[in-house]
Amino acid sequence: MEILFLLLGIALLLFLGTLWLIWQLFWQLFPLLHGGGPFVPSQPEIVKKMVQLADLSPTDVVYDLGSGDGRILLQAVQTAGCRGVGYELYPRLVKHAREETHRLNLGDRLRFEQASFWHAPLGNATVVFLYQLSSTMRGLESKLLRELPSGAKVVSNAFIFPHWAPARTEGILRLYLKP
Repeated sequence: MEILFLLLGIALLLFLGTLWLIWQLFWQLFPLLHGGGPFVPSQPEIVKKMVQLADLSPTDVVYDLGSGDGRILLQAVQTAGCRGVGYELYPRLVKHAREETHRLNLGDRLRFEQASFWHAPLGNATVVFLYQLSSTMRGLESKLLRELPSGAKVVSNAFIFPHWAPARTEGILRLYLKP
């Protein structure tokens, strides 16, 4: 009888572990199904360089399309005193970013939306941060060129636009200027 309970316990643990893995995999693949990419946290030195490359001012309105845990916008708002908006699909990451925003008392300047960036209105953005896959960059190029105001800056980590030449490149980072 004890062996039966032990086997049932092991089977239950395996079942629950499998469900947890499926849940984690789902949330990694979910953004891909909606035209984005998986969450890959940027290293602190890359975040700092992205913010420096953007040359932010307190009057900037900064967007992060696929903001993940919010680290880039949190750094930008803390560094420059600008305003920021993040778009992220994964609820746990949005929750974390909102908690950090609250903890750092930045709620008056920073917000995170649990929504697809494809529906983000970008007309008032002066800076956009990106870390997206090549396939996503193709579609984003059209959206950004259509919606961003002239003079807006786009800082991309690692991935390039197929037809839009960067104004400046620093290692894997690229700065694009909207004509």
